[in-house]
Amino acid sequence: MYYDKEGDLKPGKKGICLSMQQWRKFMDVVEEVDDVAKSKS
Repeated sequence: MYYDKEGDLKPGKKGICLSMQQWRKFMDVVEEVDDVAKSKS
């Protein structure tokens, strides 16, 4: 992870790293996120 020129935290070239708790939460909402993304395109 790194901070860009605007001070925003961004993933590095190797991607991102999630804790197990974060991964489980992501997996709980991934279908909803996918549905919203599809509805926006």
